[in-house]
Amino acid sequence: MINVLFVDDRCKKDPYELQYGQKLKNRDIEVRFEPDGNKTLSILKAADGQIQLLILDLIFEGPNQQGQQILDEVKKSFPDLPVIILTQVDKHTEAQECLERGAYDYFVKPMDNHQIDKLANQIRKVVNFVNDLRENRRLKSEAMREMVGNSPVFRKVKQDIEKFASMNYTVLITGETGTGKELVAKAIHELNPRNGKPFVTVNCGAIAESLAESTLFGHEKGAFTGAARQTKGVFEQANQGTIFLDEIGELTPAMQVKLLRVLQEGEIYRVGGTEIKVDTRVIAATNRDLQEEVKQKKFREDLFHRLNVLSIQLPPLRERKEDILPLVEAFIKRFNDENQCKILISKETESFLINFDWPGNIRQLNNYVVKAGVNYILETGGTSHYLRPSHLPPDLMPTSLKPSRPVVPPPPADEVSIPLIIRRGDAPTLSFQQRMEEIEREAIQVALKFTGDNKTQAAKLLNMPKPTFDRKIKKYGMTSSN
Repeated sequence: MINVLFVDDRCKKDPYELQYGQKLKNRDIEVRFEPDGNKTLSILKAADGQIQLLILDLIFEGPNQQGQQILDEVKKSFPDLPVIILTQVDKHTEAQECLERGAYDYFVKPMDNHQIDKLANQIRKVVNFVNDLRENRRLKSEAMREMVGNSPVFRKVKQDIEKFASMNYTVLITGETGTGKELVAKAIHELNPRNGKPFVTVNCGAIAESLAESTLFGHEKGAFTGAARQTKGVFEQANQGTIFLDEIGELTPAMQVKLLRVLQEGEIYRVGGTEIKVDTRVIAATNRDLQEEVKQKKFREDLFHRLNVLSIQLPPLRERKEDILPLVEAFIKRFNDENQCKILISKETESFLINFDWPGNIRQLNNYVVKAGVNYILETGGTSHYLRPSHLPPDLMPTSLKPSRPVVPPPPADEVSIPLIIRRGDAPTLSFQQRMEEIEREAIQVALKFTGDNKTQAAKLLNMPKPTFDRKIKKYGMTSSN
């Protein structure tokens, strides 16, 4: 049942409920009548989205109520609510103006049964259109949620995703490792009408050469030794959906020929079987320069052109520096949600993150944010708020904050063969295990002293996991101030 608000000051005079209400209800449209145009907004607000369409009369008898004014107020507060205007025979110009102001359609009063049928059909059509529009927006919002960044080069990427999503041609995504190629492929799939069908990912570089054909196209029972049952390949699994072929440049020449046939003919052959028609959209990705590979005869030129119908080049993170902080904020939010933290980023830390080149791109940035968050928790117990440069992984940490191993003065020449902490008189009374524990204990003491009793940094200095470091301190009955 579609819920409609019908606003017309003649409701109180004319038998509207009999003329329109019952006839529309017979067509699965529930109508609420309201003669006072000034109550339109308050009724819509109170309905909390339950009213799906507004029918609004253009002419009101009262001097303070005009249909165009009410329309403007409604479109300002409820821009997605469809409005159909009712007008009189001699008011076509005003009705046309209402269409320009955002109304979907208009009908001329009075209406006979045929006109009411047309009104009912239009109500259903408009409501379905708006519902589809909202669903598309929801899907777009979900699909693009991971597409963080607003730099000019990345805006172009997002525009291409939206344009290519509505098509069914093959897409070739290129870019360095860690730039987000699979996320782009998923976004294209989610924005396409195929979004309710499977999205299957295949890492071509991870498939053993002997299993590549079976993995992609499947096999029949008994097709080879060990084929105990019929198995569908990933192309069949992704039928009517999308298959994402990551690292496409890793395919062997033999498999390139077989993939070319799939793209040309839309059919596959299970190993040991006959042809099977498939309807699968192909999105491929690579961090290689396939055009150069074609020149070097390492990749088939005809396959390259089949894959490269639509193309998206993902920029490295170093070429979209303005996107680093929005990405960091997204990663920190996820980390906070997963760990019930409230971590913030200090300005100094932001500076280091922005100025790093990120050879591993977004994947490296995400991993480093997680590592820094873990260091923060281990060091502070979550009591402070700001992620500081000292929490960053060592290869990202500014040089001035990196701990260097302490320089221990050499022992006397006659004791050089005995560990520093073991003097000649001690040697006969200590077992090998005792010697090693004494060495370990002194090393922990030196590390704590060097790092100002910072257990996390001391553990790093000794290349020792923090939980292990804590157990050693307990084992030796030490405190960070020993």
